[in-house]
Amino acid sequence: MGVLAFYLTQNNKKLEIEIKELERTYQALEEEFYHISSYFDLLNPSE
Repeated sequence: MGVLAFYLTQNNKKLEIEIKELERTYQALEEEFYHISSYFDLLNPSE
């Protein structure tokens, strides 16, 4: 049982790290998208 518990714990830690990296990537993409869309708003105002 101990080996299985250890294995699951290791996998959980890996998953948590991957999720944090995905969240960082998502935030970076969101900021990039915001910059791009505000740039297009400058080029092509909706009014």
